[in-house]
Amino acid sequence: MADDFMTAQEALFAAYGAGDYARALGLALETRRRHPTRAARAEYWIACLQCRLGRPDEALSTLEASLEAGRWPNPDRLRSDPDLEPIREHPRLLRVLDLCEQRRHAQQATARPELRVRSPAASSLAAHPPLLVALHTRGGDAEETLHHWRTAIDEGAILAAPQGRHVEGPHEFAWGPDSEAEIGAHVAALQRERTFDRERVVLAGASQGARLAVSLALRGSPLESRGFIAVVGAPELDATLLAAAARAARRGLRGVFLTGTSDFARGTVERAHADVTAAGVDARIEVVPGLGHAFPVDFGERLRSALAFVLADD
Repeated sequence: MADDFMTAQEALFAAYGAGDYARALGLALETRRRHPTRAARAEYWIACLQCRLGRPDEALSTLEASLEAGRWPNPDRLRSDPDLEPIREHPRLLRVLDLCEQRRHAQQATARPELRVRSPAASSLAAHPPLLVALHTRGGDAEETLHHWRTAIDEGAILAAPQGRHVEGPHEFAWGPDSEAEIGAHVAALQRERTFDRERVVLAGASQGARLAVSLALRGSPLESRGFIAVVGAPELDATLLAAAARAARRGLRGVFLTGTSDFARGTVERAHADVTAAGVDARIEVVPGLGHAFPVDFGERLRSALAFVLADD
């Protein structure tokens, strides 16, 4: 069902991007009906689209009904999304935000790091396959990560998707200061439970996950990797990371950065690419025309190419 939800989300975003808010609203309502476990995310979209269509009172009622049903949209999204500007300071929204924060704190108290793993079919699984560790965006989760990076399985890799324990909203998580240790624990468990080629480990991620993946790959943590794949995100390289990049270059690290002409993180990604290549890391960058802060529609093919580059023996 995760793939079905992601397909629905992609169709909704396409309609929104085309300015067809009425169609997007219909898709959001259908998504809520078909995916009840993701209803809180759908209701956030519904409220945004109702505001876009000039129906702010309906948007407020949608969010209140979500709370009455026991759900709670991500309060950070409610505070920052420009679509909700017509209701930003409304007392009803402020009450919604207060309850959302209470529910987030309650869920945070029981949150634990999680890991999802998918392997190629047994008939095609190599004796020592590569391992791709993919890190989700801020506000994402492991199931979405498996959907986006699933082409790696077709390429013969074991796909591991850790999930941060910092709660943003229902099915929405973020990485924090303790995430490196959590990822290290996951990798250690994988080393005990799965057979993979430790010389062909790739760290990957998108947005916040990309920033973390590149940082870990440069520093050789939680294990030395063959390379990294960073989608619409990269860290700012301070002196510590620049020194780590030089050491990574000597051990043969490779990397791929992917951004878009409309990606707000493009400047950071381009600076990171320039910095790591200046340090000697064999890295390439792809700038996709028209792409914003998102996965490109042809990401499967781009991932195949990126894996081939990062895992090449030459």
